[in-house]
Amino acid sequence: MPTYLAQPPPPPQRMALMDALEAAGIDYDRQPAGYFIYLREGQLEAWERVRKEFSLQIEEDDPSILDTN
Repeated sequence: MPTYLAQPPPPPQRMALMDALEAAGIDYDRQPAGYFIYLREGQLEAWERVRKEFSLQIEEDDPSILDTN
């Protein structure tokens, strides 16, 4: 499952972003560092549409948020 860390859009757009992610069935987690996006198989195209619509900047591909070492 690809994971991305995306910089959040401006505050007035954040609820619309979360609505778009939920409508696309994309799992996400809001954290102080940004939005962690978890893609399942077949969601890349939907993610790219949402990313472009909100001009999201990707901070990191596959961040090691689950690294327990």
